[in-house]
Amino acid sequence: MSILFFKPIARKAIWGHTLVKEYFGYDDFEEGIGQSWSFSTQKQASNVCESEPFQGKTLRELWEDHQELFGHPGEPFPVIISLVGPEDDLSIQVHPDKAHAAKLGFPDGKNEAWYFIEAEE
Repeated sequence: MSILFFKPIARKAIWGHTLVKEYFGYDDFEEGIGQSWSFSTQKQASNVCESEPFQGKTLRELWEDHQELFGHPGEPFPVIISLVGPEDDLSIQVHPDKAHAAKLGFPDGKNEAWYFIEAEE
């Protein structure tokens, strides 16, 4: 099987403008996009496959229905890969731990790590 390509999901942010669009060449992204979810299986936002034989299927559908592609049966999808391009000060973000997330009906809290490829002074 060949490599599968997925459509990135544009995510607006108060600190986003055009950097993500320009840096990554996402010509269909509009003004105000602060990040691109490149790999996500979130219920409300899962990337759509652009390659055959799975064209039109979401990454979530592939994770649930085609475990042979991943080799991790029964596990939750491990990450969201998000490309971030802030052009203003970042907003304050609060992420629940596992105990608080469970009270809200979610299976896990939010783990997060950022790796900056480039930054202006």
